[in-house]
Amino acid sequence: PLRQGNASLGCWIPNATPTLYLKTREGKPDQVRLSLPRGEFELDLSVTDIRLYGPDHVTANPTVITAVNDRLQRGVEVILAVGLSRPFSTAPDRPEVHWLQVNNLHLRDKPLWPLGK
Repeated sequence: PLRQGNASLGCWIPNATPTLYLKTREGKPDQVRLSLPRGEFELDLSVTDIRLYGPDHVTANPTVITAVNDRLQRGVEVILAVGLSRPFSTAPDRPEVHWLQVNNLHLRDKPLWPLGK
């Protein structure tokens, strides 16, 4: 719920292989997403890691996203820096809530991957 909870940031080592992909949205820029199977359900999280976007920090960079996803699919271990979004509602009749998102990806084969590299 809005403004509730004990923490808003953390690190998570998933026990399954995540998949990065682009979600097409009509009238809006494509959105970087991370899909992760979790037993009975699948997480589908937005990704805000600026290294996956172009110089305008809005347009997703498909070349980088594909390269990072290829590394994930090859089994490169990852630590996900996760956090909560600003509160928003998905529909006018729904309350505002904070949504789980991936803020950064830290891959074992290049954990200090700097911007633009």
